[in-house]
Amino acid sequence: MTVSKEFEQYIDAVSDLDLGHLQSMGVGGKAIVNAGLIGIGRIEIDGSYWHPEESGKSALVLPVGDSDRFSSFVDLVAFRTSQPDVWWMRTGFGPLLGYQNLEKCIHFEKQLTVHSNPLQWLQSECEGICVLDWGSCLAFWFSGIKHFYCPNPKTGYRLEKALKREISLPEIRVGGLQHAA
Repeated sequence: MTVSKEFEQYIDAVSDLDLGHLQSMGVGGKAIVNAGLIGIGRIEIDGSYWHPEESGKSALVLPVGDSDRFSSFVDLVAFRTSQPDVWWMRTGFGPLLGYQNLEKCIHFEKQLTVHSNPLQWLQSECEGICVLDWGSCLAFWFSGIKHFYCPNPKTGYRLEKALKREISLPEIRVGGLQHAA
C-alpha cells in the first residue's frame, strides 16, 4: 500500500472533536487545506519511525511531499500536539514539510521561513517549511535560497550549524596525475 492510500485511512479518522482541538491551538481550515489535509492515526513508535497499530496512541498525521503536487506523498509525519517538538516518520523519504514553498522561494528569490516543528508550520497556515530530517543534505535542498527567517532562534542556530557542517570540499586533482584507487 502506498503512503497516499494509507493516508486516506487517517483522513477518515478525523473527528469534529479533533478539528475543534486543532482550531483551539490556532490551526484553522486554511492550514488544513494547505497541508494537503490532515489525519489521525493510532501509532506505535520504533525509534525515529512509526507504524500503524490499533492499540497505539493517537497522533496527528500529515502528508510529506517531494514536489509541488499534493498527490505525490513520499512520507507521512506523525506527532502529538502535546509534544510538537517530537515527531516520527513513516518511511524516512521526506526531509521537510512545505516543499512547494521551498520551490516558490527559490523561483521568486524570496525569503524562506523555517519553522521549529510541524505544529508551528500548521499554525502559520503552512507558510514556509519545517525540517523533518536534520541529517539530510540540507545544502542540496536549500541551494537556491538566499535568505532564511527562523521565528525560533534555536531553529536558526540549528539551521546554521547544519548548513556549515555540510560545507566540505573534496580533494581536487588537476592535470595528468591520477591516483589509483
